[in-house]
Amino acid sequence: MYIMNMKKPLFTAFFLILTVLLQSCSNPSEPGLDTADISNFANYTEIDWVSTSLFYDTLVQKNLLSIIYFTDDACSDGILMENNTFKDSAVIVTLNSFYNIARISTSNDSLIQFQDSLITGNIFFKKYNLVGVPSLLILDSDNRYFGRIQAGYYPTDSFLVLLEYYIEKQQ
Repeated sequence: MYIMNMKKPLFTAFFLILTVLLQSCSNPSEPGLDTADISNFANYTEIDWVSTSLFYDTLVQKNLLSIIYFTDDACSDGILMENNTFKDSAVIVTLNSFYNIARISTSNDSLIQFQDSLITGNIFFKKYNLVGVPSLLILDSDNRYFGRIQAGYYPTDSFLVLLEYYIEKQQ
């Protein structure tokens, strides 16, 4: 009797996980962004992550918006972002064309440059009152707070809409 009662919750959990994974792997046409001709960006096969030690220098050089992507090595939503959203060609082109992007882990004690001091990724994360990972902090070209994308997994279409929103807000 106990085994029969366990089958329904296990099947439901399995079906839910399968549904989430299948949806995250789909790549419908993205509204709002002109990604029809990405042939000019053929060299963009992966995100051009900026080293955190050079992050602020690069900001000045590119004069773009910047994203600091906070993640944790064991975070399932972060793993989904890395394996799905950040592998999509439209996301790669948008990030490399309009943003400087740095990846900071909150799970280790590596020191990163922040203005005139060295701090850990976790302290940097808390400085901006972010809650949960993965979270994204958006800075303008003068290193000022511009916005945030709260914790969680964002499928490609949702993530592109958010990226476009900040691009339009800057202009």
